[in-house]
Amino acid sequence: PYDTTVNSQEDSQYFPTPSIIARDMAQLLVESLGALKDIKILEPSAGRGNLAYEFAALRPESNIVMIEPDDINYSYLEKLAEESDASMDSFHSTFEEYYAENSDTVFDGVIMNPPFSNSRDINHIKMAFSMLKPGGVLVSIISENVLYYDNKENKEFVNWLNELKAEIFNVPYGAFKSSGTMIDTRIIKIIK
Repeated sequence: PYDTTVNSQEDSQYFPTPSIIARDMAQLLVESLGALKDIKILEPSAGRGNLAYEFAALRPESNIVMIEPDDINYSYLEKLAEESDASMDSFHSTFEEYYAENSDTVFDGVIMNPPFSNSRDINHIKMAFSMLKPGGVLVSIISENVLYYDNKENKEFVNWLNELKAEIFNVPYGAFKSSGTMIDTRIIKIIK
């Protein structure tokens, strides 16, 4: 029989961040933000909130905004928000829609695993970065292909990362296998 789960996953680009990577990313963001109080965090394309969950476990006094267009995943975010000690708000929209209505909203940090197809990872990262306060920190998964594909958009993105002195961290090969993909990924950290 034809497996629609894989196609649905590919179409939605929902490949959840494995817990160990989500914890590492949350720890990196927490360490980067230091003792900052009243932290406001953004998780665009939040899926089921793995990154928000891990961040809230480390900094439960935070305010976390989660954005997710998928109905099923969004229902998980609502439940996570109800059960969390952190202040969590969830928005049922695409990141592009949220950004169009809230581009003047600023955050101390962004933690994200954006969709990769059609350079959406590049676009989402740049949009999220623009929503950071000065000194704010973005921690994101990216496709390793972004760093190596030989086209204008990727070259400009890599130059942008270099100009911002972004830190790039290796992720073990096959880290997302349990999420349904073997794509090679990296973690980036950018300070505004």
